[in-house]
Order: sequence, then C-alpha cells, then structure tokens
Amino acid sequence: METPTWQDENKMIVPARVRFFRGQDGSLKMTAEANRSFLRVRVSRAFPLSDPNHFIGLRDGGDGEIGVVEDLRQLAPDQKALVEEELEKRYFVPVVHRINDIKEEFGIVTWDVETDRGPKRYTVRGLKDNVHEQSDARLLVTDVDGNRFEVTDYTLLDVRSQSKLDLIL
Repeated sequence: METPTWQDENKMIVPARVRFFRGQDGSLKMTAEANRSFLRVRVSRAFPLSDPNHFIGLRDGGDGEIGVVEDLRQLAPDQKALVEEELEKRYFVPVVHRINDIKEEFGIVTWDVETDRGPKRYTVRGLKDNVHEQSDARLLVTDVDGNRFEVTDYTLLDVRSQSKLDLIL
C-alpha cells in the first residue's frame, strides 16, 4: 500500500497538507489534501506531562489511527489553536492551591479544595491507586469519575493544607 502524501511512512502528519476545522456539531474534523476527510478527530498526547507539545496522536471516530503531529508549532496558528482546544478539553486538570478539608470514611476520601478553576469537592476511592506521586512533591489525584487534580508542590501549600494531606498520605 502506498503512503499518502499527507503523512510519511511512519504516519507522521505533514502539517501543510492537512486542515483542521469544526463541524456544525462542534467536533474537530480534518481534511487531508482535499481528498480524504475524517469526520471526527480525537487528539491525545504521547507524553502529556514531560513533553506536551510534541507527538500529538490523531484518531478517527472509530478509534482508528490517523497519524501523529510531531510538533504543534509546525501547524499554522489557526490550526494549532483548534488542536490545542481539543487537548485542553481532554487534559483538563485543575491545580489544587489549598485543601480545606479531607475526610476519610469506609475507604472513601472526600476532598474539599480550592483550585485554579475555583472550589471543588471530589471523592477518591483507593488512595494507593488514585493518588500518584509524580515527583518528590508533585501529586496527581484521580477521583471516582476519572477527573484528575494536580498538586504541583505540596511543600508550598499552606501549613493547614499540608497537615490535612499528611493525615492521608
């Protein structure tokens, strides 16, 4: 099978040969060299924490692989903005600035926090499986609905927040 001109032999997308746009339903769509269309495009990062602007995977509505954008900066500004909007939706991770309260009952922990997106209250089941230390002081917490919350450096939280966190860690 011949490799299309809008991607190389490794399925790396040639940015100048594709165009992203929004459909009437708001979904991200893509046309490749005006002869191939993808009616629903899902985006994901290969390295969401360590290298978020490189190796952006594209999948179609049936979860088939379309290809990979090596570097977001290779896209035209309007195209880059569309892909970044989709990534922002997928990787929505509020940053916790203060912990008002943490209560544990029957293995279920309820968090009441202040984030960069406002106050949040969420529930975590199984702390060992859902509170991950990403580095010495960075935590990634996943609630029962699959939402993620980040504590970028718990040593920089106020003393009350740190003491609440110490009770469960």
